[in-house]
Amino acid sequence: MAADSSYALRVAVLAHLKATSAVTDLVPAARIVSVARANTITKPFIEVVGVATSKGFDTKTTDGFEGIFEVHVYSKMLANSDSAAGASVEAIAAAVIDALTAGTINDAAHPVTVFTYETGAKFEEPDGETYHSVSRFRFITCKA
Repeated sequence: MAADSSYALRVAVLAHLKATSAVTDLVPAARIVSVARANTITKPFIEVVGVATSKGFDTKTTDGFEGIFEVHVYSKMLANSDSAAGASVEAIAAAVIDALTAGTINDAAHPVTVFTYETGAKFEEPDGETYHSVSRFRFITCKA
């Protein structure tokens, strides 16, 4: 996938998450970022990492790309509970998955025809205080 289309897809996903109230009810839009420095952003936050892998997806009628897109979530809580620590990594990851698989990702240059949840993992960071979720999505884009 060309660097400019990879960037455009990341920007489109960022905009979609920031515009989805089910996500921003848990994490303020200002903490939905594309490049995170975990020690400088208040938790919880969402990091839209972007395209992890991609390859050409060409048919007789269209040209495009398919690949895997990653979104990371960080929180001080693993599961739901009443806490001043903010939303849990599980709740935020679920909201992200719902938002990205239920909505339309608007990338005018490379319209997204498929964006499905593939796999995810949750684990504790080495600091012993932070929980981290990685969600991977399969996408297919077509050239406009």
